[in-house]
Amino acid sequence: MIKMTYTEAATCGMNLKVRVTPEKSEKMQLAWFAAGKTWQGGRSIVTETGMEYLYLDETLSFGHDFIESFNNNEAEEIELIDDTPQPDFASQQDLWRYLSEKDKNNKVINKDKSIIAGFSTCGNLFDYKNHAYFSISGDVVDFSDVIDWEKYTPPRLIRVNSVEVPTPLESFDGIDAY
Repeated sequence: MIKMTYTEAATCGMNLKVRVTPEKSEKMQLAWFAAGKTWQGGRSIVTETGMEYLYLDETLSFGHDFIESFNNNEAEEIELIDDTPQPDFASQQDLWRYLSEKDKNNKVINKDKSIIAGFSTCGNLFDYKNHAYFSISGDVVDFSDVIDWEKYTPPRLIRVNSVEVPTPLESFDGIDAY
């Protein structure tokens, strides 16, 4: 079964079928209408969110209580996933567990890219971006809002004239000039 975001499903041009909850049905309908498409009758308002199945082809249609009809339909069955990326950490415990994994030297970076935090070899919390330890009396790193933090992946390095440098940028998706 293919996983697609709501926007991908609404714009891919394939004949699709999907099992939905009322919440997923509403999100799918909104994405469908945003793509300029309509229900079979030409309407473009959110309705019939209690139906169990949606069929996405040239128009939007629904089904209810007919699993045989759904299974026998030749359209490709998909699973809908959210368009918005999920955060790397669900809680502070997840973040701290990730940072403290033995022998992995894991680091996290905050969304404004001003801090790269991790544990140093001597076990103290260290800011790798600013090359400084977080002290108990002074600097405090705030991990309370975990959606502000993501896993840090260091840049790949290559050797040029015996000096290690970051790998050159290969592309900027969505940017025409740089």
